[in-house]
Amino acid sequence: MKARILGLAGGICWLVAVLTHVAERLHFLPGMGWGRPNSPGHYLDLVSGVVGALLVLAALLVRYLPNRNRRRLAPEPRRAACAFRRSGEQ
Repeated sequence: MKARILGLAGGICWLVAVLTHVAERLHFLPGMGWGRPNSPGHYLDLVSGVVGALLVLAALLVRYLPNRNRRRLAPEPRRAACAFRRSGEQ
């Protein structure tokens, strides 16, 4: 569940980065200074891209790295049923 939430948050951050590029191309909100260094639009694009990459990486690590707690909490194997019958049973 944690991996899904991290992956979703990372995807949303990447979506923000894509939308900043679309806004730059369409000249939407020119006050953000899209494409200029040291502008709010530049830092929004940069931060959302980097944070998105880190969140997706964290999601992959949470999902695919072995969890040591799982080994300790694993149920014990079931014992085989006894094949011996009491005398008199058929």
